[in-house]
Amino acid sequence: MSATVKNVRKSNYVSTSAVVALSPEKVYEMSLNYLNQNFRKMDIKAEVKTPVKGHELMRWVYRHGTDQVLSVFSNYECSTGIQITGDFKLSPRSFNMDVRTPFQAFRSLSLKGNLERQNMIYSLDTFFEMNKKSVKLSGLVDLESRPMTTRIELKTPFNGLESSEINLSCTGDIKDLRATIEIVTPLIKPINSEVHLRYDSLLDMETTAILTTGFKSFERLSVSFVNKKHRNEYQTHVETSWNREKTIALDASCDVSEISSGKHIKTSMSISTPFKALKTITVNMGHKYSTGNYMQSVFLEYNGKPLLDVDTSYSNIEHHTVTIVTRHPRPMNFRIGGNMEAEKMNSDISLNWNTDKTDSNMNMEAFYSHSNNKCNLALRFVHPSKTIGFRGELKRSTSHNLISLDVNVDDANVFGYTYDCKHGNDDRDTSMKFRFPNRSFMLTNEIQNRLGSKMVTGAFYWDADGDKTKKVSVKGDITPSENGVDANVVLEMPSIGQDVKLDSKVKFNKGSVLFDGKTEFTYSKDSRKTLILSSRLEDLSSGTDTNYSFNLGIKHPYTTVDVEVTSLLESSVYKKMASVDVKYQTANKMAKNFGIMGEIDSLKKSIKMDLTTPIKSINIQGSVQTTAPYKVSIKNLYDNVKPVSADIVFDPSDVSIDVNMNYDIDNPQNILHVNAKMSDESGLTAEVFRDVDSKRVSDTLINLKLKTSKILHTRVHWNPDLLKTVKSVGLNKIHKYGNGINKALQTSWVAVEEEVQAKHRLIISAIKEDMKPYINFMSARVTELQKMRRNNDFYLNDIVGHFQTTQNVIRHQMKSLQNEINSLTRDMDWTLYNLYLAEITELIKLMEDMSLQYYTEVLDCIQSQTTQLSNTIEGVYTKYGKHVTDSVASISSNKILETVRSRLPTIPLKQMADRYNTVIYNARESINTGLIKTLPTPVYHMASSAYKYWEIEENIRSVFIKFVNFIKKDIGDEFSNIKDLITDVKKTKVTVYDPKKGHFEMDIYLPLEMKSLTEVKRIANPIENLRSYIPQSNPLSSWNNIWSHAVIPSFGAHAHIKGEHFTTFDGQEFDFNGRCSYVLARDFGKDKFSIILNYMGRQSKKLVVMTSTQNVQVASNGKVRVDGVESKLPYASDEIKISQVGDNIYVDGNGFGVVNNIKSASYDIELSHWFHGRTGGLLGVHDNERFDDMMMSNKQITSDAYALANSWQVQNKCR
Repeated sequence: MSATVKNVRKSNYVSTSAVVALSPEKVYEMSLNYLNQNFRKMDIKAEVKTPVKGHELMRWVYRHGTDQVLSVFSNYECSTGIQITGDFKLSPRSFNMDVRTPFQAFRSLSLKGNLERQNMIYSLDTFFEMNKKSVKLSGLVDLESRPMTTRIELKTPFNGLESSEINLSCTGDIKDLRATIEIVTPLIKPINSEVHLRYDSLLDMETTAILTTGFKSFERLSVSFVNKKHRNEYQTHVETSWNREKTIALDASCDVSEISSGKHIKTSMSISTPFKALKTITVNMGHKYSTGNYMQSVFLEYNGKPLLDVDTSYSNIEHHTVTIVTRHPRPMNFRIGGNMEAEKMNSDISLNWNTDKTDSNMNMEAFYSHSNNKCNLALRFVHPSKTIGFRGELKRSTSHNLISLDVNVDDANVFGYTYDCKHGNDDRDTSMKFRFPNRSFMLTNEIQNRLGSKMVTGAFYWDADGDKTKKVSVKGDITPSENGVDANVVLEMPSIGQDVKLDSKVKFNKGSVLFDGKTEFTYSKDSRKTLILSSRLEDLSSGTDTNYSFNLGIKHPYTTVDVEVTSLLESSVYKKMASVDVKYQTANKMAKNFGIMGEIDSLKKSIKMDLTTPIKSINIQGSVQTTAPYKVSIKNLYDNVKPVSADIVFDPSDVSIDVNMNYDIDNPQNILHVNAKMSDESGLTAEVFRDVDSKRVSDTLINLKLKTSKILHTRVHWNPDLLKTVKSVGLNKIHKYGNGINKALQTSWVAVEEEVQAKHRLIISAIKEDMKPYINFMSARVTELQKMRRNNDFYLNDIVGHFQTTQNVIRHQMKSLQNEINSLTRDMDWTLYNLYLAEITELIKLMEDMSLQYYTEVLDCIQSQTTQLSNTIEGVYTKYGKHVTDSVASISSNKILETVRSRLPTIPLKQMADRYNTVIYNARESINTGLIKTLPTPVYHMASSAYKYWEIEENIRSVFIKFVNFIKKDIGDEFSNIKDLITDVKKTKVTVYDPKKGHFEMDIYLPLEMKSLTEVKRIANPIENLRSYIPQSNPLSSWNNIWSHAVIPSFGAHAHIKGEHFTTFDGQEFDFNGRCSYVLARDFGKDKFSIILNYMGRQSKKLVVMTSTQNVQVASNGKVRVDGVESKLPYASDEIKISQVGDNIYVDGNGFGVVNNIKSASYDIELSHWFHGRTGGLLGVHDNERFDDMMMSNKQITSDAYALANSWQVQNKCR
């Protein structure tokens, strides 16, 4: 590709030409000539030549001049024959424009115009012609004649618009002005209009307009507007009519007259129309004001019917009074008045919502006064049928607050309220009383603080002025003591003879005791019914050892509830111990306990755990021996009589491992052994056997032996009846343990039933005894309510229906409560319990039968699958043995390998180096020639000196020769190794395969020599050496053909992200849009790289690529930062390379690459097969399996894209 640009510039002339050659066949030429003489004369010529068919030549010419007449010429033509020409001329009284195109619809366009003037007469003629069709517009304005006239005429070739005229005339001035308008067009009938205006002032003027048309129902339209003044009255009349009989009229007037010390203003407005829904509207308003008096009246009438008639007035001569009187839509009267002084205010309000009736009125009187610390308020409402009064008092000082309120009905007190609060520095005494005609209710509260002690007393009286024993009181006090606090709460109910007491004592930091608390809840005079809660935390630590003890107790002697929980936590340098012990008492006062303890002793290298229950106990112990031979021992003891133990011993001196475990609780002498050891450096033996009834039963024997340094012999023996034995033993154990579970459940059910029945009887007895006072109290309250109804207290007779319903509900609830309590005294109905017991028994039996069935089916299936697998392996070995042999022979005799191997010695290395050197020198000369022409001389000399200083040609030539020599030698060695390895693999064979007798033998030919099994050499992939020298290269074009016969496939993968759409390495697709930073892909094998996508908000994203030593950030605007510093591209280091081509930014690392398209905000990620199965993130696992691509960071698979993203979020808090 080459480009040449020439530019010539003189004073008023510029010439530019350019040649761009994409290839010898694709050459583009462009030229531009530009002449400008201060824009009075301009000449432009442009020409473009391209190799594109149909556009070989394009030319454009533009000229204009301004000598008296503006003249513009433009012409465009191209090689396809298209030519467009335009010519435009403009003079002070005329203009002319012609346009010619090759298009049929616009082949010829012409626009002409001419303007003439004679004194005050103006005429304009305009012609527009297109494809021989013309439109003419002419106009004449005569300002000399009287009347003055204007005529506009339009002629077109279109049907219906051949000729149209508009004529206007005007005579007179603004005091007496007359004008006419005439519109004549073929589309409609002529339209005529007459306008007459008489104007003296805004208050004295008259306007009339008449419009005559050919439209039906609107042949004649008229509008008139009249303003006039007569003495103090202003009048306005507006009228609109059509067809003479259709008229809309509006009349308005305003009369202002002077009265003594004020004015009287009257306004009116009326509207009349021909429409039935709105015949007439009349509005009259009056406003009168004088010193101290104001009056306003409004009257509204619609179609002859009054809608609103209101009078309002205000007076402040003697006192403030506001009066509102309405006659329509309803006769009403409202008045409010009053006086306000410095410390006193009184007012009265009168409302009559129907003046036609005597009982439709109400009066309200209000009085308010205030002095230093006292306020009084009185309200009185008077109605013909009832009088209601309110009176209130408020006092406030630094030590006393008082609020009092009384309500009177017909001058009799029906309700009163008093709030009285006396307070000092540390004390407060508060009371609140509600007074009714026959009863008073009062709440009291007292607070006292004395020498750190605090006492709070509260009481509720429901007959405060009668019987003082009808109360409920609560008293609480808190007294601090040495290292603790004493608290008491007492609930008193004298009317039912019940007292409830809550006593709590707490002590802190007394010696080793950090916390010691005890709470007693007493609700009965019987001390056995006292509920006791206790808790204690003690620090028994010493030195560096920590030891804490925590106790929690609950005790209720009457119901035999006695539970104590003790917890210990001990920690020292070598020992950690924790335990929880629960002691409780049954209904027959038997002591039971439940405990769990765990201990770890690092000095003894042992672990211990005890579990104790009323039914079963379990003890687990474990120890570790850390000197050779190494030993791990575990012992499990059930009910202190059934031990289960296991020992694992590893001896590095003879490279052996022994595992011994008694697997049968009922027969501890039956032991399972697993033994593996090296018989010598060339042999390895492993055996699984059991001691059953003092007899040795061998299950599996495996033997590996090196026959020679290249042949490994493998022999396996196993018991063919092993599955049948396991099946038989398993069925017997299921029967035995099933019976045991049934017996244990039966025992547990009987014990639970007895305990529940005993506890139930105790609790019901306590509830029945304790509920008697409350039931009697409620019965007495119901009797009082009935008496209050008979006396009409609180106007209960007025709401007798509602009270009757409430009384019935209360009686029903009381009877239901009594019945429930009586029913609790009888024995429980155990029908449901027995039904539940039967269902559980049946369920256990069903589970036992299903366990036997499933166990048998599983073992039969395993045996069937084992037999089938054995037959399949034998068939596959026979079927594919020949295929493997043929593949090995094909790879060994591959024509491409032979061709490459044969040609390697004949490659003319010296000639290739000389050719390469010649090309380098020729390229250098070409570049030098181009640089001399395009670069400034100093820049060229600097570049030339740098090129010579680095000796680029010599260095490249030397490196190339060394590289080719290495490739030649390495390829020959690797091909030889591949052939030897594959030849040895063909010799591997199975010598014995008898699954019915449990016998299998095989000779494996090793790819490398092994003198003993203690040395296992690493077999490297022959291709890795070549790839390590040339990462991400493909030196042989036909390598894919060779690799198609190899055993290991290539696992390179590609993932793509665009917008919200994600495609993983294995092809899984989902949509997601985040707000944080998420891991796209990370190497979890050796942590060589991490790729992170940071959502910045507003659709902006940042790509972050991290290696073991570097950090790269690519912003959405294309800026790149390396290790926090903004870098220019290209960039290269030992671990990463960054470059940019167009909108794509490439970030390439060792075995991975990322392409970020800035314009489309898309990302493409490439991974080498080196990372197969080693990655994790939003883009999947990269293991050719699509089902696990939605795997979260906790290795759980999900189908929710947002759950997947949240698990791979970089931080819990978004960036």
